[in-house]
Amino acid sequence: MSGRAAVSIGALLSRYDFELPIKDALDDPEMDPTRRALAVLAIGTGLDDGHLAAAELGQAARRLADDRAAGAPDGVGEGARAVRRILAHGGDDYQRALWYAVSRCSPDVAARHLEWLAELTRARGGMFRAIQASGAYMPLLPRGMHDIDSAQLGPD
Repeated sequence: MSGRAAVSIGALLSRYDFELPIKDALDDPEMDPTRRALAVLAIGTGLDDGHLAAAELGQAARRLADDRAAGAPDGVGEGARAVRRILAHGGDDYQRALWYAVSRCSPDVAARHLEWLAELTRARGGMFRAIQASGAYMPLLPRGMHDIDSAQLGPD
């Protein structure tokens, strides 16, 4: 046995980096450039906000792709209305930046990229819930976390 002291799971979790799933994706040398741009934009977003914004925009892009597949002219249909509503919402520069990152893609490809980001950012929230359930002290959170009152701050 080595002379090192055992580190508790709680101590490890208290230093968890919520950006880790995003950083892991960025470490992939085969990462699609559009997905790389989306991942970079997601760093620092709130755990809830980052996920919900990507998911909402991904759903709108999916409806836009469905409208196009059904033969609706560009700019017409439920998907186009949803995208316009999201982009017109004041103060949500994150969603506008996401849309700009996928704007050169077809609606179907844009939807796939945004759905990928929504799943990636969902993993961050899942880790929050796992740490909270463990009773460990909560590591520092990205800005915008809605459940900050339940977080425990401090070392294990």
